[in-house]
Amino acid sequence: MTIDRKVALNSLDQYWVYTDALDYSTDAYKDQIKALITDVARTAGTPKILVSVVTDREIALAEAASTYQAFMDEHGTDYVINEIPKKEATGWVASYTGGVDYENGGLSDADSAFEIIWFGASDNPTFEKWKAGS
Repeated sequence: MTIDRKVALNSLDQYWVYTDALDYSTDAYKDQIKALITDVARTAGTPKILVSVVTDREIALAEAASTYQAFMDEHGTDYVINEIPKKEATGWVASYTGGVDYENGGLSDADSAFEIIWFGASDNPTFEKWKAGS
């Protein structure tokens, strides 16, 4: 796991979590991801966090603010630009946003400020209102 501190609205920490490949043929994987995100939120002490779940470690290393430059230095700009998006297409499982009100552009405790975007190796991500720990 990689943690970037205070990346959203200069307040929320972002956690990049690497997990084994998942079976997307049913929605059962979503319960696994929710449990994982809940564990991260419990450890962080708050559901107001960002969590990106990926099945390829290179995605996290290439996308996390704290590891991006070192990853690009090691692998090169062409690799980051051309290969990482291919990996993201199948390896970016979900992203959780906890506590961001997109309409007002600020932090919020409202239920509407907590959601998961499910990518699940699909060209059509779906959105679910959900709060870690609920």
